[in-house]
Amino acid sequence: MKPIHRLTSLLLFVVGAAVFAQEADTAPTFSLERKDKTIVMSKRGPDESGLAIFCDQDPNTRGIFYDPSEEAVVATIDDNRIKAPLAIMDKKENGDGHLEMSSGKAIEDDDGDCPQVEPQSNAGGLKITKGKTQLSGSKLVYDEKDGLANIDGPITFEREQKDGKLTGTSQKLVVDVDKDTTVLKGSVQLKSGERTSSAEEVEYSEKDNVAILRGTPQNPAKSIKGKEELTATTIRYNLETNDVVATTENNNIKGKFEDEDRK
Repeated sequence: MKPIHRLTSLLLFVVGAAVFAQEADTAPTFSLERKDKTIVMSKRGPDESGLAIFCDQDPNTRGIFYDPSEEAVVATIDDNRIKAPLAIMDKKENGDGHLEMSSGKAIEDDDGDCPQVEPQSNAGGLKITKGKTQLSGSKLVYDEKDGLANIDGPITFEREQKDGKLTGTSQKLVVDVDKDTTVLKGSVQLKSGERTSSAEEVEYSEKDNVAILRGTPQNPAKSIKGKEELTATTIRYNLETNDVVATTENNNIKGKFEDEDRK
C-alpha cells in the first residue's frame, strides 16, 4: 500500500471548507461549516496506513480518507466522535456539504486521479462515542441540506452506570446537528439489571442523563422491572438510576404493580 499523501502548504486552502493541520501533528483534516457548528474528519493512523487525498471535482472538493489501522478515520459532530476505516467528504463552494463513513477501502489511482472507493456496510464497522455512551452501526450519511447524520444499523448501545451497565439496540440512529439531538429509532430495546424497556424511538441527553422513550397509542413505550410494568406514550428514563416516570401531557398511562406477598 502506498504511503499517505501529505497535505501541507499546497493544500492549506479554503473552498467553502477549512483544511488544516492539527496542533501537534500533521494529520490531514477536512471540515464542513454549518451555521455555528463545525464537522471535522481526520486520518488518525500512521502514515504508512491508508491514504488521505483531496480531489477537485468541479464544483466539488472531495476528500477521501482511508485508514484500516485501529486509529482509523475520525469525524466529530458536536459531542459525537465517530470512527470508521473509510470517509468521503464533499464540499461545494458556497454550497451544501456531504459526508459518508463506513467500512470498505480506497485504492489509489496510478494516474493520479481520484482514488477508487469501495464502501461496505458492515455491522459494527462504525463506532460512535458520546460521553459515557458507546454505540456501533454500519454506515453514516450526513448532508448539510437537512443537517441530519443518519446512521444505519443494526445499532448497539452501551453506557456505563454507577452500579452496572445499560445496553440496547435499535434499527437506526439519527443525529440532528442543528438541534443537537441524538435519537435511536426503530424497535428500540434497553436493558439494565432487572429493567427492560422498549419504544419506537428514544431521544437521549448525555448532559442531562435522561432518555425520552416515545411510542404511539397503538404501540406505546414500555418499561418492565420484575412484576412492575409501566406503559405510556412517553416515558422519561434516568440513565444513571434506571428510574422511569410517565409524562402526563397527551399520554395514555397504564401501570401494573403486583404485591410480592400476595398469594
